[in-house]
Amino acid sequence: MKLRVPEYARDNFPYLFIIFAVVVFFAPLIFTSNNYFIGDIYTQFYPWKYFMQKSLQTGNVPFWNPLVYSGVPFAADIQKGVFYPLSIFFVLFGFSTAFKIFIITHFLIMGFAVYGLLRRYNFTALPASAGVLIYLFNTFTLSKINFLSALGSYSLMPLILLCLLNFISKKEISYLILFILSFALSVLAGHPPTVIYTGLLVIMFWAFEITRSMPRPGIKKSAGYLFLFLFSMLLVIILSMPQTGIFYELLSLSSRGSSFEYNMAAATSMSFMNLWSFIMPAGINGFSTNFLMEWKAYAMGMMNNFSITAVFLIFLSLFYPKSGLYKFCISLMLFSILMALGRYTPVHSWFFTFLPFFSLLRHPGFAMTLFVIPCAIITASTVEHIRSLTPAHVPIMSRFSYTANFSKRVFRFFAYILAFFAVILALLWPNKELVMRNYNLSARTLHSLMTGLFIFLLIFSANITLFYLKEKNRISSNFYLFTLLFMIFFELSYFLSGVNPMIPDSIYDRDRMKFDTVSLISSTNYKFLHSDDAVLRTRTSGNTLLGAQMNFLSGIPSNTGILYGLNDAGGYNPLEPKLYTAFLKSVFKDGVITDFDKLNLLNVKYLITLGEISNPNFDKIYDGSVKIFKNSRALPIFFTSSSRDTLDLIVGQYSWSRRNEFDYSAYKVDVSVDKPGYFVFSNNFYPGWIAYVDNKTAAIEKCFGIFMGVKVTEGTHEIILKYTPTNLELYFILHFIVMLSLLLAGVAWLFAAGPVKK
Repeated sequence: MKLRVPEYARDNFPYLFIIFAVVVFFAPLIFTSNNYFIGDIYTQFYPWKYFMQKSLQTGNVPFWNPLVYSGVPFAADIQKGVFYPLSIFFVLFGFSTAFKIFIITHFLIMGFAVYGLLRRYNFTALPASAGVLIYLFNTFTLSKINFLSALGSYSLMPLILLCLLNFISKKEISYLILFILSFALSVLAGHPPTVIYTGLLVIMFWAFEITRSMPRPGIKKSAGYLFLFLFSMLLVIILSMPQTGIFYELLSLSSRGSSFEYNMAAATSMSFMNLWSFIMPAGINGFSTNFLMEWKAYAMGMMNNFSITAVFLIFLSLFYPKSGLYKFCISLMLFSILMALGRYTPVHSWFFTFLPFFSLLRHPGFAMTLFVIPCAIITASTVEHIRSLTPAHVPIMSRFSYTANFSKRVFRFFAYILAFFAVILALLWPNKELVMRNYNLSARTLHSLMTGLFIFLLIFSANITLFYLKEKNRISSNFYLFTLLFMIFFELSYFLSGVNPMIPDSIYDRDRMKFDTVSLISSTNYKFLHSDDAVLRTRTSGNTLLGAQMNFLSGIPSNTGILYGLNDAGGYNPLEPKLYTAFLKSVFKDGVITDFDKLNLLNVKYLITLGEISNPNFDKIYDGSVKIFKNSRALPIFFTSSSRDTLDLIVGQYSWSRRNEFDYSAYKVDVSVDKPGYFVFSNNFYPGWIAYVDNKTAAIEKCFGIFMGVKVTEGTHEIILKYTPTNLELYFILHFIVMLSLLLAGVAWLFAAGPVKK
């Protein structure tokens, strides 16, 4: 009996397959009470999303965050994702649930968009599905899970390309509008490096598509396409202006507003040694086994794995007909690797020196963003050729003539590859001590390398065997193709899922995770500070991932103080205030306090350190995995000085309030002083703050080079301080004008298109 599947069902099978693959791969995340816990999730995105959630739930827009670096803009920092629509999950749900929904949603967006993109290039369903698996579950994509802004921007990249290619081929304004909207969403998601690489990828694909459809477009048409591209990018910027406008202001006032020195920017370049990771499974038996220490190499694109079966398919692609798309993708993959190698090649330094905005990028490994879509296309192309071409139709490499001896040539080539890696493994085994000494490898790394080589030889041989059986008609083509799909998914899910270790999601229960250190330093009037970064670097020891992180978190590192309403004079912010950072560095030298007066001025009541402090004004109040000292000379959050540059305290009385607990953009302070001076608010001096003294606007002046202050006369005053990002209203007006224009253009296109003719 023949089983007939309705046509509409067949069309939907690939989408059901993508959903199934995502659900199976993330089953431990979806169907258990576990969650991901490594990298920047806990120390950055959890506190940020918690702060955003509580602010919005209490009716406040989180424009200002006083809980790190003595006050910094919050919504202005693009990585926080305040204006990104899919951040709504973190407002509606607790972090653990929202985190899971956020991940699954973005992987489904990626999967559907990549499938649409591959179908746009006329690949059939099964080859396109293979390309989708390679795109979704490689280590470069998976490592985005620990950096939510990168996951958001990266997930929209294939959708942006799909809309662009549809516009180029169909010349319909609807696709141009979708291209602009999806690109604007990528910007709002909040990862500038991914956005810049996406822009570069778009330019390359746009140029390729134009030259392919019109080999000689001419100067006039080329200029027209260039103008259209630049105009589209302008609309993207204006659409995202409520975010990008205030972000640019924050960037210009931060220490990152000036270009990096090249050595610092390229410090995390992919080394030639890291190229081994392309053929090494990254899981429990592979090249990397210590994810707690090596997750950064994956997150920064320094180590990458796309499965051994994908490597086999890329090698096999050399023996099939080579279209212009194939050659373009190969060149793009090679270019991305050259860029990722960073300081080890001159290519990256040229871009860093001469390309606008590139000098603000760090981590050359992020150039692997340009690798993933071409890799998925090459994979789909090879599977398509396996499906559709017989040996008689297939040419060997370009230097060979068309021949029916396809199989013989292919298997000879693969035999050389197997022999090459087998010889390497054979040389490593008896010379382990010599290799460790000459290449500065640990015993664990060398063991993982040899194990990875063995697994590579095993899986690569299995691929060769299956392909041989298919070529000799020992197994059917359909059986081989579905087995190939299964092997890709098995490799990716078995070996690569460990890139993001999991622990019980109770870790994201704020009330259950309080530490002794938290209860000791709770105060709304004073701040705490780490004496040096050594606290953060050395608190990761432990027998398990959870144990190591508990030691780490007991020191309240990075942004974790936000979870408990603690004011941190340091902490972490992607864009540090330039003047404040310089001031902070003048307080310490190599972790030792060099200026106690400046420390007092910073409103620091509690100092977290690993060492001892021999100062009569500091009392030790905690002696555990870290030490906490209490400073009796710390100045309060509000005080008055007769001078704005030299501290000369004026006796006064202060009482202050906010509208609610999470409204940090408005303060009402009642002040009573016995002589005139400067009323100081120990938060960073920043544009957008407005002061009213007794209902009259007062100028805010910079005090002590970092803080805000207003002049007050002798007596009692009511002072109101309010913060709103500068030009925000203008940015929203521009946003709505462009949005309305695009909407009207879309409506006009619908009317012009008319009803669909049958």
